[in-house]
Amino acid sequence: MFSATDLASFLACHHTATLGLAESRKEIKRPFFDDPSIDLLKRLGLEHESRYLQYLTDKEAAHSHIDDMGDLYCMKKIGFLSFGHWTPSPQSQARSATDVLLQSIDLAVEAERLGMDGAYFRVHHFAQQLASPFPLLAAVGVKTRKIEIGTAVIDMRYENPHYMVEDAGAADLIAGGRLQLGISRGSPEQVIDGWRYFGYRPNEGEDDADMGRRHPEEFLELLQGKGFAQPNPRPMFTNPPGLLRLEPHSAELRDRI
Repeated sequence: MFSATDLASFLACHHTATLGLAESRKEIKRPFFDDPSIDLLKRLGLEHESRYLQYLTDKEAAHSHIDDMGDLYCMKKIGFLSFGHWTPSPQSQARSATDVLLQSIDLAVEAERLGMDGAYFRVHHFAQQLASPFPLLAAVGVKTRKIEIGTAVIDMRYENPHYMVEDAGAADLIAGGRLQLGISRGSPEQVIDGWRYFGYRPNEGEDDADMGRRHPEEFLELLQGKGFAQPNPRPMFTNPPGLLRLEPHSAELRDRI
């Protein structure tokens, strides 16, 4: 039996999977480190996963019993979350942004093949990690058929709610309505007030946390698809009647934020 953490580690790191297989075949021995802190963290983590596994087993007892890897793959809501780090180190198999982006797509495809439910990606600016999520989510959406794809999480201090509605709507339609977006008001950053470099400023009387709450409120309102923009009386193309909304519109995306 493998834990969910084991599965995520094997999927995310070829080196980890290779070492794990070699150990299981008794070709190598796992190194021993006498560190009480690491032992405590490992024990607490395994206890947590054991309790959660028991909870899922009890919940599904009337339908099935989790007793092998095949059953584990069929459990509800097992996925992975990737930061998408890259480093030029010769020991790394992700040495550039290109490597990470393409491997992220491959990782989602393989996760779906194994029966996992979710492929999620972090969004960190000014770091050698994944940042702009929607091109990646759209690419994953094209290459997969049923796995949920999303973010955990998008720092809304950096986002233009109007542009984000268009990007998210397009990616969701490409993916067939599988986006599950996690958004937040912000977290510790790589730089000081990084959102300022993106052209955003808190309104008078606001701080950045207030702005980080205002942006998602606007985003969620716009996702409802209600018209709000006055049409040009002499447009390039014929407009539908009434006020105009942002396009492309994904009707059910608002319920998956």
